[in-house]
Amino acid sequence: FHLLPPPDQAPYLTQQANRLMAQGRYPEALDTYDAAIATHVDYAPAYLGRCRALVALHLPSEAMAACDDALAYQPGWAEALRSKGHAEELQGRLQEALILYETLNRQTPALAAAWVDRGRVLQRLGRSAEALLAVDEAIRLDRNSAAAWTVRGEADWTLERHQEAAVALDKALQVDPNYAPAQRLRQHARQALGY
Repeated sequence: FHLLPPPDQAPYLTQQANRLMAQGRYPEALDTYDAAIATHVDYAPAYLGRCRALVALHLPSEAMAACDDALAYQPGWAEALRSKGHAEELQGRLQEALILYETLNRQTPALAAAWVDRGRVLQRLGRSAEALLAVDEAIRLDRNSAAAWTVRGEADWTLERHQEAAVALDKALQVDPNYAPAQRLRQHARQALGY
């Protein structure tokens, strides 16, 4: 690492930290993102990584600051806006998160994950019919999103469309048999429907 020229050190460290994040080693990843920032103070991807690590560690106010830093160096960055929305959600600030996701949907309409985020927050706000519209757009963009199918199932269930909910949850589990939120909801649906 120290043999790399200074401009290459921050990207190298950020890649290392991203690998640690993928392994669920969040404290180590956070330290590595901090090291990347120390070598290159305006490297936006390191701040984004720092934000994601802090969200994973359930430190939302610190995560917000890191996301704001990423956005200061790379304004309008979709992934930084999404992560900031996740930090807002962690703080229970659902309206603020929804505003960020709606902004993302306008700025980057092809980002399926942001439509899932919007649908999830709308569902949490008790706005199931609107949640369905958002996740249907996510599914149109990415039919292999277990998260989208799961939110769709939850919204259908809330609207007492039990068969549609079961179909959506089955689809989520086809996409990812180990997706825990879909497993939990599907089990609940099976018990409630008696099969």
